[in-house]
Amino acid sequence: MLAFWEEIGAWAVFRQAVRHRGRSFTFIAQHLPDDVDFLEYGCGIAPVSWWLVQHGVPLHWLTVIDVPSEHFRFGVRRLLRLRVQVEALEIRPGTRPLEKQWDAACILEVLEHCQAPLETIRHVTEHLRPGGHLFEDFTPHQDAQAADLPEAQRERPHVYAYLERRYALVAGRPWNAPGGGGTRTWQKC
Repeated sequence: MLAFWEEIGAWAVFRQAVRHRGRSFTFIAQHLPDDVDFLEYGCGIAPVSWWLVQHGVPLHWLTVIDVPSEHFRFGVRRLLRLRVQVEALEIRPGTRPLEKQWDAACILEVLEHCQAPLETIRHVTEHLRPGGHLFEDFTPHQDAQAADLPEAQRERPHVYAYLERRYALVAGRPWNAPGGGGTRTWQKC
């Protein structure tokens, strides 16, 4: 899987840039306090972080994390060109890369690609401060294949059982709503 993302090359950069062109992340910004420690997990080209910086959201500490890939390197370079201090972490098999605590974390368009999404969401939760916000959108796929993994889909109900125990749903539709419910905002209890 790691080789797949590394070898996908510039196509993923272009695809993500087009996909996120003109997209607003106001729904995230409205839940962030000033000088927030923010984590964008599985960031790809880091569209959320880039949008927050471009729109003057005051970030105290910014961390982006993804598998080593062209789209991740592009995202980090793009943030550095904005003269923002950014911590860039790589996800490697068998590692748990997070060490510090954050006030808010987004994990958008990611969980359906994880071989162990429950472990991933637990790891992020361990590093989210009490009262912190989590933004996620675990997309359901009836016939998962390729990068949208069947094993991720099998764990989807378990991920939401865990989230419902550890968080309060602040915004968005339930995960089992038609179409998967879209993007949700959770607050850690």
